Amino acid sequence: MSWKLNRALAVGYVRDKATQDEIDGLAALPPVSLKRRLSSKSQIQSLRIETLVALTRYLITLNQEMLARDLLADILRRASSNLRWVLGRRGLTGPAAVQAIEEIVAAAVYEICDLSEKQSFWECRFWVCLRRLAWTAVNSIIDRSADVALEDDFGDDTDEWRELATPNDPLADVVDRIVATDALQLLPLPIQKAFYLRTCQGYAIESADATEPTVSKMLGVSARTVRNYLARAEKQLAQWRLNHK
Repeated sequence: MSWKLNRALAVGYVRDKATQDEIDGLAALPPVSLKRRLSSKSQIQSLRIETLVALTRYLITLNQEMLARDLLADILRRASSNLRWVLGRRGLTGPAAVQAIEEIVAAAVYEICDLSEKQSFWECRFWVCLRRLAWTAVNSIIDRSADVALEDDFGDDTDEWRELATPNDPLADVVDRIVATDALQLLPLPIQKAFYLRTCQGYAIESADATEPTVSKMLGVSARTVRNYLARAEKQLAQWRLNHK
């Protein structure tokens, strides 16, 4: 089994322009030049994490396992660094944090190395995929009784959520301006998730196309619930802006 590095993904899976441009540039290199570039640690570190995922999966199809492992190691280094920060924000430190990171990393490796098309989303939105694994692991370790309860009409999705961005990731600027502000911290956690996916990532709330990723599908709630989330977010953020004039 082999494929082109810059192959088209399944319908509904779209890489952002920066990632696609990086991948197209690498795909245009002769095999020897590509291997030489990927043998340089500094060159690897300069690439976007979604590009590294695409490269890792591509190298696996070519049975270039040693090079794929090097790329995967850099992916996991970046992920672990962010996970430590995120878990620390949740109050999870020490052995419990180590256990959670081990579980998350193991699951991430399994999914990234699974060459089925459904795992191609890692090439599009790495941090979204990692968050899903992160809070599955966290939910099995810590007591969530202190989480903010939502009214009945907002559903029961109380997953903890924080953007996991690296300093080299353009999303970091968005995180600094929006996610890390006091304003968004005021929102119940599921509403934070809906707000970010819609406002920062630009996903549609719903779509007639069954293959298109939407906020509703990602959160597993109805489009009406998503709109309620967003309306509540806007109301609380408006109040925050008023208080911080």
